[in-house]
Amino acid sequence: MLKLKFLLVMSLLPVFVCAQTPVKEGTATVAGIVTLKGEPARNVSVALQPYGQYNQKDTQRATTDDAGRFRFDRVKAGRYVLGVVAPGFVATSENQYGPQGKTINLADGENAQVEIPLRIGGVITGRVTDSRGNPIVGEGLQLTRLNEQGKPEPLFLGPNGMFYHTDDRGIYRLYGLQAGRYLIGLGFEQRPNSITMTTNRVYYPFTYYPSATDQSEAKPVEVTEGRETAGIDIVVSGLKKNYDVSGRVTYAENNQPAVGIELGYGSISTTDKNRVGASARNNFFTNSAGEFRMQNVLPGKYAIFAQPAKEDNSYSEPLMFEISDGDVESLDLKLHRGSSLSGVAAIENAADPATAAKVSAIRFYYDIRSQTLTASDNRSPFSLAANGGFTVKGLPPGKLSFSIMANEAAKGFSLLRIERDGAMLRDGIDVGTGEQITGVRLVLGFGSGVVRGQLKLAGGALPETVTLLVGARRPDTGLTVGRTAQPDPRGIFRLDNLPPGEVEIYVRSFHRSPEPPPGYEEFTKLLTGIKQRINVANNSEAQADLLLDLSRKEGNQQ
Repeated sequence: MLKLKFLLVMSLLPVFVCAQTPVKEGTATVAGIVTLKGEPARNVSVALQPYGQYNQKDTQRATTDDAGRFRFDRVKAGRYVLGVVAPGFVATSENQYGPQGKTINLADGENAQVEIPLRIGGVITGRVTDSRGNPIVGEGLQLTRLNEQGKPEPLFLGPNGMFYHTDDRGIYRLYGLQAGRYLIGLGFEQRPNSITMTTNRVYYPFTYYPSATDQSEAKPVEVTEGRETAGIDIVVSGLKKNYDVSGRVTYAENNQPAVGIELGYGSISTTDKNRVGASARNNFFTNSAGEFRMQNVLPGKYAIFAQPAKEDNSYSEPLMFEISDGDVESLDLKLHRGSSLSGVAAIENAADPATAAKVSAIRFYYDIRSQTLTASDNRSPFSLAANGGFTVKGLPPGKLSFSIMANEAAKGFSLLRIERDGAMLRDGIDVGTGEQITGVRLVLGFGSGVVRGQLKLAGGALPETVTLLVGARRPDTGLTVGRTAQPDPRGIFRLDNLPPGEVEIYVRSFHRSPEPPPGYEEFTKLLTGIKQRINVANNSEAQADLLLDLSRKEGNQQ
């Protein structure tokens, strides 16, 4: 029997402080074995954490015995992440970010048996210097793994920030890495669908090993299980300068200065050319003359936009600009009179006064799609009045949709349909120029129904970077009820807090790589045919089993 002693560093599990209801005692069991090279791994810390709840007090822990066995009893039905805390070792994870481990969807009374094979992680180490040989101190390394197609994909290195920083000699050491090929580098650059900020006046341009500023010229680093790859030294280019962006914000209807307005800037989405994607706001405001200056912006292509206050019935049309080798000045940003929308949110058939009283605590997001360039609006999410009423202002022309903000106050609630003057709107609300829209009603449902099932795969395997999600939607409106769920390695999924009535179970996907894998578009078309209608009742569990046959061109159901 292989005897192992692991250093347990509990700080490696992320901690996000938030209010949580204590986990009630359940009837399920999670048990299994942790192995290393096929042998039992002794004295390993195993953590069972509710999915999406990152408070340490909700995490159950166990330590493997001499046979590598662990066990969690009296576990409540639900979705969990099961992982190990063993620095320097690697275990398979279905989660790109957050808690690392295996996803498990538990039913009441279930006895789930799980094997967690550990592997000894690889190491990359080297030194980072400038062109004169001076060490680069305290800078964070970025690691990108190359997938099966040789395409880079993001990699989560864990919450311990010092793990991937250079020391006072410029030396770094990344450990506990999965075997594979990686690109490694450090510095700053503006990338598509992201935003990079720094408060410094100068920056190191992003440099890949050994000294490439273009990713196509980067040299991949091969990591082998249990081996150290040393001498991966990086020479960064000289410091470069950030620049300022300045201009003025005025109201289009009278050319008066817009005072105290917050500014933001972002990159244009590569998937939606009419959308400002990742954006940044860093306390940039207009002065008494409507003038602004944003400092220390990296070279790149951006769109700038103004963000009026909640009571201001104006919106900003984002303005494109590019920084290359100098400051950008005299930008003229206009605020236009927007539309307003008012209505009420109410629960359908609210027989329980206590449930109806909870509606006012729910917060909603709104999103508007336009034929012109639009940016995110920090006036969304919005709260309700005590009677469920709401008003949103400063809307640009476009198609408006609503969704519920997922938090504890919204637990059990779903948006069933959107009405205007008593008529159901399936595709959102059309917003014109300068309209005052009234008579909107957000109809909510409240439920405790559960749909549990299995998504079976046949005819092949999913691409490495593709993740599947299962959800439930109302057939009449197409609105998703409850929250989508990721099937666990057994294909088991669980959808909680569904309102009573008929729902359609569906499957969708997303890819974690910057670019979709080969054949992804055809794959998403295949998913559209995989669906099953089922009736849901409160305080009961319905079964829905789906089949995804990757050898077919059209979806099928079981």
